[in-house]
Amino acid sequence: MTAWRISFILALLGAGVLAAQGVVVAHGEGFVLGADEVMAAWAAAPREVRASLSLKDDGIQEFFLDYLRVALLAHEARLAELDRDPIVRKRVAAAERAVLAQAYLERSVREPLLTDEALWRQYDRIREEYLREGWYEARHILVTPKPTPELNNRRGDDAAGRAEAEKKIKRVQKLLASGTPFEEAARDFSEDPATCVAGGDLGRFKRGMMEETVEEALDRLEPGAISGVVESSYGLHLLQLVAIQRPGPLPFERMRPLLEQRVIGAEAGVLVRQEREQYEELKRRRGLEVNWEAVWALQVSP
Repeated sequence: MTAWRISFILALLGAGVLAAQGVVVAHGEGFVLGADEVMAAWAAAPREVRASLSLKDDGIQEFFLDYLRVALLAHEARLAELDRDPIVRKRVAAAERAVLAQAYLERSVREPLLTDEALWRQYDRIREEYLREGWYEARHILVTPKPTPELNNRRGDDAAGRAEAEKKIKRVQKLLASGTPFEEAARDFSEDPATCVAGGDLGRFKRGMMEETVEEALDRLEPGAISGVVESSYGLHLLQLVAIQRPGPLPFERMRPLLEQRVIGAEAGVLVRQEREQYEELKRRRGLEVNWEAVWALQVSP
């Protein structure tokens, strides 16, 4: 079991699975998990865990599912009174020591290396290696420039030709300009049967999945804005941009866990020496003595 999962179980067994004041992200009979608890666990997770997951768009969701599994199992363990079992308590105590030791080394040896200057230098070196994909989330209203009996909208006024299609799309534009919600107009007038009932919702799609004219129009919009008339091989569109992620380097803050890991990795030799020196200094300061006779006399069973 990895150290970060051990730390989860320690927190859950020691403090209980109770949602903090705020949003509840999961609940069941006798079980409540709050968003605050999940985010606190994320902040407390080891850098290598956050580094790998922070690069994914759904990284926090993946983290949540793993955390939820552990939280629910720990909840059941408590109901079974395993937290009172002497062997379990010893395992928790041993895991707690390991987590505390790691936290001490991070605070005293590793964190001093993680200055903003060092992290920004690392970011400038590797930012082009970690490019995020572009995507769009949008709605559309489609009018076809010729009769298409299989595309029936609620009003039943399919365009009979390009001139009629242009007239119709302009009528819809006027309605939108007068305040008609885009979703309502899509349900009433769009000739795309796959999306009209959902208010024209195209969902989220990656760059390159739609025709160039559509994506170019979306690129010119800000979230919530509506395009002019856009033509594609399917007909005439009005587009509303819901959300967008433009391609490019991941932001500094999102890459911070990876940057911290890279800086620490680059100083691995220094860290090993400093951590050894820290240990030797603690032994000297505490006057530590080892009874080697007792150590060699220790016996273990399978």
